[in-house]
Amino acid sequence: MCISRLGKAVNTPAIEKQNIPKKIIEPKNDNLKSEVSNKTNQKDTNEVKLKNGSSSQSLSFVDSSKSTDKTAKLSKGDSWENGTVVSTNAKGTTYKPADTKNIAMEGGVFDMAYDKNKGAKDPKYKAEHKIDDNTLDNFLADPKKTGFVAIALDKKLYSSKQVKYGDTFRIPEIEKKLGKSPIIFKAVDTGGHFSNKGFKALDIAVNVGSKFEHDPVTNSGKLTIVKIKK
Repeated sequence: MCISRLGKAVNTPAIEKQNIPKKIIEPKNDNLKSEVSNKTNQKDTNEVKLKNGSSSQSLSFVDSSKSTDKTAKLSKGDSWENGTVVSTNAKGTTYKPADTKNIAMEGGVFDMAYDKNKGAKDPKYKAEHKIDDNTLDNFLADPKKTGFVAIALDKKLYSSKQVKYGDTFRIPEIEKKLGKSPIIFKAVDTGGHFSNKGFKALDIAVNVGSKFEHDPVTNSGKLTIVKIKK
């Protein structure tokens, strides 16, 4: 989260019968000026280590709840932030990877690329493909630890090479509603109930008992999906 640092105003007694000119002290060295300017404009950021092995990226939450709605006129193929719109009016739903009592519906704690035999022999591999912690709830609470929010997409998007495992997406409407930006979604899962729907449907991972399970935004039919450039 970006934290603004505010200085406190200090009242000083008036000085009578004196005209004291204001003196501005600037660094004489140009390199020093540049260093001071860079430090002044520096933002607090959280380094995010993505579990799927892709390079870490700098993440800084900003308050987007009051930002101008830039999605109203977006169409497929348009540029938004650092990505391209691949769908508008997509249907969002939620799923719960940690719900082990309903694996047939929720899919279980591992992503689509997980190999059971390899996982049994390699604890590190097993941990890298475990996504029950990669939920929207956990990302909002601790983006640095969570890394990304798992999403499931139509399996034909993967087979047709329109989407690769680990591709990154953003959803402007969810960022605006929650007042957090950027929220990193990664395509690491799939599901049978939205086969042949392309980018018109996606499942968003949430915690068991999450408030987002029935949220009108995460379960909206009017989501814009933006594929982020690598």
